Amino acid sequence: MYTDMASPATSSEVPPTADVVIVGGGIAGVSLAAEIGDRARVVLLEADDALFRHTSSRSAQQVQPSYGPPAVRQLTSTTLSILRRLDENAPAPVLSSRILYVIGLDDSSKVSQMASEGTGLRLTSHSEVEDAVPGLLPGLVREVAADDDASEVKVKLLLTRYAKRAQAHGVEFVSRAKLTAVARVGSSYRLTTTAGTVTAPIIVNAAGAWADDVAALAGSRPLGLAPLRRTVILTAPTGTPVGPMWPMIYDAAGSLYFRPHGRQVLASPLEDEASLAEDARPREDVIERTLARLNALTSFEVAGASEAWTGLRTVTRDDVPAVGFDHDSDGFFWLAGQGGYGIQTSAAISILAAAAILREASPLTGDDQQAFESMTPNRFA
Repeated sequence: MYTDMASPATSSEVPPTADVVIVGGGIAGVSLAAEIGDRARVVLLEADDALFRHTSSRSAQQVQPSYGPPAVRQLTSTTLSILRRLDENAPAPVLSSRILYVIGLDDSSKVSQMASEGTGLRLTSHSEVEDAVPGLLPGLVREVAADDDASEVKVKLLLTRYAKRAQAHGVEFVSRAKLTAVARVGSSYRLTTTAGTVTAPIIVNAAGAWADDVAALAGSRPLGLAPLRRTVILTAPTGTPVGPMWPMIYDAAGSLYFRPHGRQVLASPLEDEASLAEDARPREDVIERTLARLNALTSFEVAGASEAWTGLRTVTRDDVPAVGFDHDSDGFFWLAGQGGYGIQTSAAISILAAAAILREASPLTGDDQQAFESMTPNRFA
C-alpha cells in the first residue's frame, strides 16, 4: 500500500456547476478525468481526505494480458500498448517486464484449458519455471504456462501521472466530499456533499465498492455489485533468498500468487471473501494462511509479514466491468465493477468512456470498441 503517495492538491470547496461530475477518486475516476478534462469542465468528488486511499493504492502491481474475461483481456492489451508508448518519452517508465507463470499442482489443473482459450498463455515445461524460480520446491508443478507479455507496473507513478494530467487540464479535485443526496433539476443533477453542492448534466459513478449506494442516491437501479476482500503481504525469506528479477507465480487453483518485491516476497492468498463497502484491513488468519501456502510451495521459509494490506475488488455478476450510460437514468454513467482489472484496463477504458460521455468518435475502434460496448451496464436490465 502506498502510504507515502503524494496526493495531488485538492480543494475543500465544491464549485457550483460543472459539465461532468465524477464521484470517486480511484484509478477509474482519475484516469477518466485525465482523459476528459481538456474537453469539459470536470469536478471529481472524493469522500476521503485524499485520492487513491482504497483499492487503487492496494494493488499487486502486476499487469498480465492473460488475466480476465475476453473483453478485459482486449482492453488490457490496448492499455499496455498505450502505456509503453508513453514510457518511451517519460523520464521514468511505468512498466517493466516481469513474466507470469501459471502453474498447476495436480492432475485436475486447468492450465492447458486456460492456454487454449485465447489467453495468450504459452504452455511450457516445469523445468523452465523451476529454473526461473529456484525457490520453488521441486516435483510439485504438474503443468505450466507462461504469459510472456506480463509486466510489473509502478502503480504509484501511474496514479500520479493520471492525477497530474487531470489537474493540468483544469479538473477540480474536491476531497472530504461525501455524497449525501442527489436530485434532478431539469435536465441536470444537483449533488449535495459534505463539502457543498454542485450541479451538472452528467454524473460518472466511479465510486468503487460504494457505486451501488451512489446509484441509489441518484435514483438509478443498483447493479448488485459485490465487494470482495483481497489481501497482499510482504515477507522476507529466511531460507532461499529471492532474486529481484524472478517472474511472478500464479497457482491456477487460485490459492496463491507471489513475486519478488526487492529482496522480499509479495504474495496473496487470492481470497475473495464478501465484504461491506469499507476501508478494509488485513486479518491475521489470512496473513498466516498466505505464509503457510508460501512455505508449502517454496523453500523461502517465511515466518511473518513485514507489511500487509487489504483492498476490495468490486465485481459485477459476470466479472466484467460496468461502463456506460444507464438507459433508465439520463446522464448517469457507470464506471464501476472493475474487480481486479482497474489498473490494467485504465488507459483504454478512459479513452473509450470519454468519447462515449462527450458523444464523440473514439480513437479506439474495432475490437476495442466491441469490448467496450460489451461492458454496458444495461446488460443487467
